[in-house]
Amino acid sequence: MVLSDLQRYLDERSCASLSDMSIHFGIQPHAVIGMLDVLIRKGRVRRVPPGDRCGGCDGCMTPNIDIYEVIRVAELPD
Repeated sequence: MVLSDLQRYLDERSCASLSDMSIHFGIQPHAVIGMLDVLIRKGRVRRVPPGDRCGGCDGCMTPNIDIYEVIRVAELPD
């Protein structure tokens, strides 16, 4: 898997849990986190704070789940 695969996966879903991404790509969560960190630094993805809603399903309301969502260009500050 390359970074663009992860970006495309998140683009298609808007948001996903760390667990879902790890299972989908068949790699350990720490490897996914490393790639997510790159996307976060580039301003393409953000980690949804615990208790916040990402706008997808209600799964992010579950405690102790790491959810990441795509930052759309329209959401960037002026």
